[in-house]
Amino acid sequence: MIEPMKVPLTVRRNDNPFRAKIILVGEDGAPVPNMATHTARFQARLHGGAAGAAIFTATSAASSGTRLIMSADGIELVLTKSHLSGAPQPVERGGVAELLYDILVTSPAGDENAWIEGVITILPGVTADG
Repeated sequence: MIEPMKVPLTVRRNDNPFRAKIILVGEDGAPVPNMATHTARFQARLHGGAAGAAIFTATSAASSGTRLIMSADGIELVLTKSHLSGAPQPVERGGVAELLYDILVTSPAGDENAWIEGVITILPGVTADG
C-alpha cells in the first residue's frame, strides 16, 4: 500500500489559473520513477465519500483547461479561473471554503493508488476583473 503524501493547497478564486507542482520523492528521499510514464486523475469534494459529482475534476489525459501535467519528477495541478469561481461559497462573507482532494496515480502496470491527498483552502481573493 502507498501512503499518500499530505499536500495542503491554498488558492484564490481570482487565480487564473492556479498551478501547483508537486515533486514526488520516496520515503528514502530518492526521486520516484519517471511520472511521465504514469497517468492520474484528481477529484475535490466537500468531504470524503460525498455523493454526486465532484466539485473539481482533472485528468492527465486533458491537454488544456483544468488538468494534471505529468513530468519526470512529479505532477502539476492546473485549476482554471472558471472552475475556481464556481467553487462553493463560504458561509461567512469574506471567509474561506475548504475541500478535500486526492490524486490517484496509475502505473504503467495498471495499479491505481492515491499518491497525494489533502485540503484545498479557497480564499476569496480581493482584486476583481476589470
